Formats: sequence, C-alpha cells, structure tokens
Amino acid sequence: MNQVLKEILKERGDGIEKYLYTNENILCEEPLEASLKFLKLVKARDNFTIFAHDDFDGVSAAVLLSFLLDKYNKHYTVFFPDRDKETYGILPKHIDKFIDQGIKNIITVDNGIKSIAGVEYANKKGINVLITDHHVPPNPLPPADVIVNPVVEKNRTTFVGAGVVFKILLKDSCSFLNNKYILALASLATIIDRGDLIYENRVIVKQGLAYIIGTNRVLDIWSQISGLKSPYPSEILKTSGVFYNISTYILYKILRNEISLKETEKIFINAFSKFKQFNEERNKFVELATERSRVVNNVVVSFYPMPNRYLGTVASSISKKMNMPAIIIGKNLGYLTGEIRGQDSLEILKCIKDLLKDFGGHPMAAGFTIKKNYTLEDFLKTIQKINCPGNQKNKSYSLKELPIKLLNDDFKILAPFGEGNPAPVFFSKETIVKKDNDFYIENKKLICKTVCLEGCFWIKYTIDDEANPILISIDN
Repeated sequence: MNQVLKEILKERGDGIEKYLYTNENILCEEPLEASLKFLKLVKARDNFTIFAHDDFDGVSAAVLLSFLLDKYNKHYTVFFPDRDKETYGILPKHIDKFIDQGIKNIITVDNGIKSIAGVEYANKKGINVLITDHHVPPNPLPPADVIVNPVVEKNRTTFVGAGVVFKILLKDSCSFLNNKYILALASLATIIDRGDLIYENRVIVKQGLAYIIGTNRVLDIWSQISGLKSPYPSEILKTSGVFYNISTYILYKILRNEISLKETEKIFINAFSKFKQFNEERNKFVELATERSRVVNNVVVSFYPMPNRYLGTVASSISKKMNMPAIIIGKNLGYLTGEIRGQDSLEILKCIKDLLKDFGGHPMAAGFTIKKNYTLEDFLKTIQKINCPGNQKNKSYSLKELPIKLLNDDFKILAPFGEGNPAPVFFSKETIVKKDNDFYIENKKLICKTVCLEGCFWIKYTIDDEANPILISIDN
C-alpha cells in the first residue's frame, strides 16, 4: 500500500476496515438480531399491508418484502402515503382505512420508527404492527410487535430501508443472494438513498452494481432512457431522479414486473421528460436559494419557500457546491420545515433539537420541522452558538512524487465511492504539462501518457470508480 493511500485511510479515522471491507459472506453470517422474530410473526400471520415510504428506497423495500410474502403465499396489499399531503409515518386515519379493508397486520418499510401515536392507535384497534426501518429511533420506542432497525441494534452498518429488508430476506434464506434482481435493487436503493458505502453497504453495492445493467429488462429500459453511462454510484445519482417522476404505486408495479415492457418504456420516457423539467426548476431554486443564503458557523442556511420535493435536492446541490453542510428552509402546513445535506447532517440537528418539533434522517441527509413558537432568526442564532460538527472538507493529497499511472493499481481498492466514502481529491503542484505527452485533457478527464510540457500548473483532480483521474481544476 503506497504512502498516499495510507494517509487517506488514516485521515478518515476509525480504522481502515470499513473502507476496504470485502467479506461477501458477511451478508448471511451476521443477520440483524430482530429478523428471526420478524420472520416467525410473518409466517404465523396473514392479511398484511406493506406500509411504505414514498421514495425509491421505500418502493424498493416494498418490492423486496413482496418476495418474502409471495414465498409464504401471504395475502397482502401495499400502501404509499403522499408526503406532500401527509406527515411522515402511520397516522390514526390510516388505521381506520385498513380496518375497513380487513387488514390485520401492518409491516412498515423505510418508516414507522417514529409513529408512536399511530402504533398505539393500531394496538387499540386490534391491528398488529411490525416495523422495519433505518431512521433514528425516539425514546421510548413505538409499541410494535417487533422492530427491525440497525440503529436500535447499534449495528455498525447504517443500512437503508431496502437494505434492512434485504437482510431479513437473507436471514430467511441465503438463496435470495442468487436472485440478481434482488441484489440490484438493494444496491440501487443503497446508492439512491445515500447509504454510507462502508462495511456491509459496501458489499451490497459492490455485488449489486454488476447486475444493474444487463440482467433485468426494466432496469435496462431505465438506464437506456435516462442515459446511464456506467453503473457507478456517481452516475446512478445523476439519473435516479427519473424514478421520482413516476408515482410510487406505479413504480412498485413496474419493479414487480406487473406492467408490460412496452407500457414501462412509455412511462420512463414521460418520466425522463419530467425529470429534465424538474432539473431546470431545481437549478432555478438552487440559484435563488444560494442568493438568499448565508454561512452561519460553517453551515450554509437559506430560507426560500419552494415545493417540499425540491428542498432536499436543492440542499444537496448547495452543499456540494460550497463543500459544507447546507440547510434549506421552506414552509409546509403552517410550519417552517427544512432539509439538511452534507457531513454530519443528523448530528447538527441533534445540536438544535430544542427548537425542533421533530427531525430524522441519516448521517448525511435529514429533515426537520421547527416548533411554531420559534422564528427563523431564533433558528439562525441557535446555529451560530452551537459547536457544530460537519464542514470536514475532503482533504487534498499531493501526488508530486507519485506517478499518476499507479492510480489504477493502488486506489481502485477504495471504490465504490459515494456517501461516507468519497473519492479522494489530489493535487499536483508545479506540474509540467505538454501536448500529447504525459497529461492531456479530454472531456474534462485527465489522461496520462508520457511526460510533457509548456508551463507550470496547479492541477486538482479526483478519480472515478475505475480510478481514472477526472480533472477538477487547472491553474497557472
């Protein structure tokens, strides 16, 4: 291992194992503890509804769970609440609806851990609730029959919602690993929901990436229409917005292969058109929110009312642009609501929890609602006072004495890159660059050949999942 790679791993801390984790057997060998109880309850009961969060992770988790319920010939329906019209999780009105439908058991996927009132109401009405979720739990926990949640179990891997269900499937039978489509869905959901690509998530993504293209016709249609160039996390995230322009129930049926390929193609073409329009609108909101933003205690904060569906993606764009956590605040149902993206997002919200009606999410992405008796100025003053984590910018490493040709051999071991495992950034100072020699630039990619030059430059670049160098900037 060369010295620069050692320095990168040392800088990231907490040992190097999680960044180099390759034990493929671990997916079956170390189940989530509550999985066994969950499986016993599912096998003993019938008449379920899958209560899924309305995003790609929730849809994928619902599809994965359907494989298990189909295996045991269970009767079930699937339900997706509307995030633009309803608050997060199970509500009493949902329970009343399920009672009318004769539902006896609710299985949540990618939600439920904060639905204390909803679960209590379900218990009162004689409906059993089984929770599978990955979000940070409250104290006390909701009184469900079983809770499968890696955070509750203090598992070292922060699985996404589909990852939790994937682990349950493997506890039932490791033969599910032979289903390439199941692996592909678990991998896609982990990437799109921005799970940290360390420990078992790293293994799920590494195995599943090989099956995203070429093994399932539905995913092939998506990749072709959306222009997916290569099945790497960075490229997938650029095109994943197509999924969000399809209603969750229709997407569920598509991923279940219940809609014809011809109709699926039409749906994806229409969704891609909406996706392009969404990007145009998102870019407009990014520009406007950036203009009204301010940096408070190493956190970008902006208040700009916009539809809820834009808050997270706008915060993500600004976080990447400014290389620090970004908070975008809007209004919803009379409350100030917001999304935060970037390093230690959830930890930042924990620091200001006294101002928040509720909050939740993942280490790099979270949402919140501010209590009605607090103003935006109160929020900003509190951010200013706390000792915020975050703003841990990706360190640049000098390759002045390291031939760039070694990248393929030494740094590819770090891939796949994504949340929790970003691609390293390198710089080379006083680099001599000459046409048709050692380095030249083509489509923003730094290509190496022999030696070259016409001047001295600072070159800053990163690498993709194949360890090919990608130019960030070049200055005299």
